[in-house]
Amino acid sequence: MCADGRDDDVAWQAAPAFGAFRQRDPEEGRPASEATEVRVAYDDAALYVLLVLQDREPDKVVGRLGRRDAEADADLVRVYLDPAHDHKTGVYFEVSAAGVQGDAILFNDSWDDRSWDGVWDSAVSRGEEGWTAELRL
Repeated sequence: MCADGRDDDVAWQAAPAFGAFRQRDPEEGRPASEATEVRVAYDDAALYVLLVLQDREPDKVVGRLGRRDAEADADLVRVYLDPAHDHKTGVYFEVSAAGVQGDAILFNDSWDDRSWDGVWDSAVSRGEEGWTAELRL
């Protein structure tokens, strides 16, 4: 699969969709205010993640450009991975609605180091119902 930011790849149609997410902010535990769908796939080369981020007002999705790993004033999505399954260490990958990447190593349960730059691909696309992000990790 190629990271092009669209959900029309045949492999995405075969991957199960996950939804019914809950908020962290501003009201922790409440149902998400906007529908989000996540699909995950993999092959011998990579892990692939597709996020379909719906918005009732897609024209208000903020997609400002910025520097990699800098805090952006933009809509973004972040994928956390805990490969050691220790609930204390891991990595995260984020991409903004403008396609700006960020990533970090997680350690000591809640600290991160954004100076780490993983090698990965991502792409985003906008549509009538929101935006889509595709990551190749």
